Amino acid sequence: MKLLHVDNPFENDPEVSQAEKDAFLSLKNDAEVYPVIASLGLTKAEVRIGLATLIEYQDDVHICAQCPGLDNCPKARRGYCMSLSRERGNLHQNFYPCKLQRAYEEGQALYSRRDFPEEWLGKGLRNIEHSASTRNPLLKEMVTILKRNSGRWLYVLGDSKSGKSFVLACFANEVARLENGVAFLNTKAVFDELKEQSLKAPGKFARNMNLLCCCPLVVFDGFGSEFKSRYVFETLLRPIIKARAEQGLLTAFSSRYPLEKAMAFYRKKVDDEEVDALLEIMQKKTKKEFDITGIPLYS
Repeated sequence: MKLLHVDNPFENDPEVSQAEKDAFLSLKNDAEVYPVIASLGLTKAEVRIGLATLIEYQDDVHICAQCPGLDNCPKARRGYCMSLSRERGNLHQNFYPCKLQRAYEEGQALYSRRDFPEEWLGKGLRNIEHSASTRNPLLKEMVTILKRNSGRWLYVLGDSKSGKSFVLACFANEVARLENGVAFLNTKAVFDELKEQSLKAPGKFARNMNLLCCCPLVVFDGFGSEFKSRYVFETLLRPIIKARAEQGLLTAFSSRYPLEKAMAFYRKKVDDEEVDALLEIMQKKTKKEFDITGIPLYS
């Protein structure tokens, strides 16, 4: 029998514990959950057998109703919602990704590497507030690049917490929607990883270097904070920059330092002529540095 109009079918059943009666009553009084349960057409026996599953479904619905965000999802299957079905008299749990999980999975597919927070994945140029003095010129340059009317690279300069990473994440998302496989790098972390791979895992190193030399966009976030050495310059930085410049591939940088100063750090380890040659390539590609110091760029 269907239970939609039954107050509590277990109320006078001596074989049913008080805990089971209370559990069913909590389901019966749940305006969001009970119509779903009632629509399954479960019998009294099926409800009793599946009571634990029904309560689990109720808990799942309540967690989603007060969604704490994907990072804080307390479920065993993070980012997945439960649904119920009845097949041949048996109650079954089914799971499907919630809208945040779907957005996360779609965002993951856009990037070959993504070193920025998940909550930035859905952002774009529309999320950057306008300012005639600094933001608008940067936005104009980004739009020009996205329209394929420029072969220039981006160099975003600013103090800590000025929004450099966010604005380039917004830009990277726009590019990634056009061409999958973008790489947004924490420069220091990635260069440290590549150094270790070059010594201990040469095959993995070669694959990752090829990716960074060939993917549609590489963002070097925190450029200038990486460990500087001749080895880093010759094995990592120079090959990547030269390959991307030669292939006309889009590249962007965020840094606390002007480009010339960021490259000057290498002069203690590398001959001036070699640094100057690479600096010239980067200056020709970037043309202009966009300084956003003192103005937070995200809303």
